Amino acid sequence: MKNPLLFFPLILSLMTSCGSSKFKDQMDSALSKRLDSTSAAEEAARNAPPVNISFDQLSDKNYDGKKVIVEGYVAAPTSSYVSSTSAQIDFYGRKDQFYAANNVIVSVPVGTGKNTMYSLPDKYTPEDIKITADDKSEIHAGDHVRITGKLSANGMYSSIDLDKVEKIADTDVDYSTLNAMKLTKATWKDSTMDGKLVYAEGTLEIPMMTMDGNYTWFYLHSKDVSNDLTVNISYGNGANKVEPLSDNYRKSDVKIRDHKGDVVGNHKVRVYGVLHSESIYVENIVQL
Repeated sequence: MKNPLLFFPLILSLMTSCGSSKFKDQMDSALSKRLDSTSAAEEAARNAPPVNISFDQLSDKNYDGKKVIVEGYVAAPTSSYVSSTSAQIDFYGRKDQFYAANNVIVSVPVGTGKNTMYSLPDKYTPEDIKITADDKSEIHAGDHVRITGKLSANGMYSSIDLDKVEKIADTDVDYSTLNAMKLTKATWKDSTMDGKLVYAEGTLEIPMMTMDGNYTWFYLHSKDVSNDLTVNISYGNGANKVEPLSDNYRKSDVKIRDHKGDVVGNHKVRVYGVLHSESIYVENIVQL
């Protein structure tokens, strides 16, 4: 049996050659309706009211392409992208978080008016983050904000094109209520734990060398895990951070502060954070 599809071009040619414009008109009409329907759907999506979602829902593909309202914390970008019209910042669900399995970035218009961000220099620090809120107040890295914008979510990372940003009151997080998993010898190097919120207890050891950038590493001597467990602590002058160090620092120069802002010293601590590549990215430090 011959393939009937081979006869379709011939039939179309015969219909055209016979002067039949009815078929062409029908095709044009169907195409026009489809284009009108697509334009109407796009217009409806643009004009639809924003949807309130939780931070965890930013990775939900059901919200891809929708305008959303979500709350979180502003952070300096791990890698800077700045054009003449737009800049990017990192966005996290918890105040001192600086790593997440699902990376979220926010694209902010560059400018000095409301809902814009001052352009970043080539070499920047978190202190260089300066955003003008919808009410014209200033927003900086570490501030709690409510963002309205179009969400793009593909499961690996999420991005928001900012329309509006508002500074909101900070919230204290009790990490003991977040169902963090206690890290053990058995789970420390388990690949299925990567990206999970965990905690471990022990004493911090200052390394011979530290890292440049937004954070540096320390050993956490933990009887439950290992003396080789590394924890990453972000630089800064506030709680849950280590004060910036000079090139020729001494042990006495190292000041790590707990969640209350007190210097840790040699005390035993419990650290909470996201596990990644067998290291904890520390968000919360509690002295025991």
